[in-house]
Amino acid sequence: MKIFSLKNNQYNNSSFIETVYNDKNVEGLVLDIIMTLDHKIIVFPESTSTSVGLESVQKKTLKEIKDSEIELLETYLKQLTNFKKRIILNIIPMEQPILTDYTAESIYKQNCFYIDQILEIVTRYKECVISMMSISTSLLNILKSKKLDYKLGWVIATENTNYIDLDMYIFASSVLDNAVLMQQIDHNKEIMVYAVDGYSINNVLNFFKSREKSSIKKKIFSEIFVITYYPDIFTNTYLN
Repeated sequence: MKIFSLKNNQYNNSSFIETVYNDKNVEGLVLDIIMTLDHKIIVFPESTSTSVGLESVQKKTLKEIKDSEIELLETYLKQLTNFKKRIILNIIPMEQPILTDYTAESIYKQNCFYIDQILEIVTRYKECVISMMSISTSLLNILKSKKLDYKLGWVIATENTNYIDLDMYIFASSVLDNAVLMQQIDHNKEIMVYAVDGYSINNVLNFFKSREKSSIKKKIFSEIFVITYYPDIFTNTYLN
């Protein structure tokens, strides 16, 4: 099992980066990003007690967002220029009108602009080992069309059955399935699972409880990446 860390409310931004930097059991970190009204790409730590709701971020300028825990993506990447571990950017979809024949073009243009703003930043930090993921297949298809040298991952929602061929697949803990995970591993895909609260952590722990008796689960266990606010739980359970 390999671990990626999400920021929880035990840490401010600097201490979070320092903790991941020094934790030999953590492969890297995941940053949730979104665009503000004035087109700034910010890191939005959803687990912290921020005073700004995610749904309101894109309706405010950066100056209007007064929260010390919300910073520019570029500010983070500057701190991570010597970070040899992986950085995964989770691109949060923008709030948009309902998709119709009349709105399709404007939605596509907005998504292209959003992706271009992100790429304008990340391409300046070639020393950082960056991958990108999203729940939005529209954003991922735009990224894929760019043919850039970044690993791309799809956060799979249970209601979404449209397959998109990417490097990484990120599952909710509730949909862990031996056959599906092994199929992706056999196709040389990276598989990941979100374990961000008590329910999802228990799901992952229970899924691997009998791994020593199952060669398939042992294989999955050795390959899977867990994305979590609480890396210590998995470190203490499996890696010590």
